[in-house]
Amino acid sequence: MDEIELARRAIRGDIPSQLQLLQLYKEPMYRIAYSYMRNAHDANDALQEMTFQCLKNIHKVREPQHFKTWLVRVIINTCLMMQRQQKRVLLTDIPMDQPKQMSQLFELNEAITKLPIEQQELIHLKYFQDLKNEIKKSKHYPINQQVTVDGQHFTIHELIISPIQSRLKMSVDPSNTKKILSFEDIRLYDENGEEWGKIRNGFTMHGNIEEQFSIMLESNYFRIPKSLTIKFTKIEAIDIKDTTIIADFDKKQIVSPPSSLPVEVTIRDHYAIEYSFATAQEDYEEISYYLVDAKGDIYYSSSRWLGPQQFMQSFEGEPLSPATIVISSFEQYLNGVEEIHVELK
Repeated sequence: MDEIELARRAIRGDIPSQLQLLQLYKEPMYRIAYSYMRNAHDANDALQEMTFQCLKNIHKVREPQHFKTWLVRVIINTCLMMQRQQKRVLLTDIPMDQPKQMSQLFELNEAITKLPIEQQELIHLKYFQDLKNEIKKSKHYPINQQVTVDGQHFTIHELIISPIQSRLKMSVDPSNTKKILSFEDIRLYDENGEEWGKIRNGFTMHGNIEEQFSIMLESNYFRIPKSLTIKFTKIEAIDIKDTTIIADFDKKQIVSPPSSLPVEVTIRDHYAIEYSFATAQEDYEEISYYLVDAKGDIYYSSSRWLGPQQFMQSFEGEPLSPATIVISSFEQYLNGVEEIHVELK
């Protein structure tokens, strides 16, 4: 039985065919996972999660000849999600005891991470799986529509659809009274009202939200609808005046606390900040990743949740006061839901 016929049976729900396909593609999918995760343990974890997602969603594959490419998308999405959770970087097989090669490696990795996300993924596929010839060109659909939610404006410039992932190119209005921190729920519906795409689980945004950025989407490259409705339902945002906190570590004093956020901020010993929330938090996201001290130097932090209403952040080194702590996430959302309609020609 050829692979296409095997995929056709698997899509129809034949469990032995599904297991046979997964076994057939286990080695190439593992190589892709290892190229992202850089150790066997995490690569195997990614493979297990891919297997679960495949068995759960295989019925959504429309064309059996595209099953392998669909599976590649699943393993890449899984790895990107795991990388975001672990905050790891891409490495290669160069041994750690070769300092010159390692130095060149990190320079190369830094350059790769500055590329558009689509190019990063193509590099992975070309050099770790040799799938570049199977990847067709992206499809670009200009949109250029402004969306307003709760008085805050942002523009959807373009929808880009590729076999690996789809993305919305966007920008926010600099005159907004609130700072948009993240887009947590975006869904795309086709002309029949069927969900065609949604925000990618885990890794979602690429670029600077203060400028132009991209939102990554899970979608179906092999079924391009006639039109799409893009629906924005959960946008994390806070007042502009609350985007930073001014701290004086010498006096152990919060000089400028957030005025409208339901949180109390306290300085503890050894350049540590404690956040106490009025209500329990659901997502356990890091409130902040760094501060800028009086000299303009940046200090990154380690952090942990002490409970659903308490977050602790510690900075390495000795930042010069007063220091500015930059808020990167807060469970506060714009009121309202907005959608736009896009014809795909």
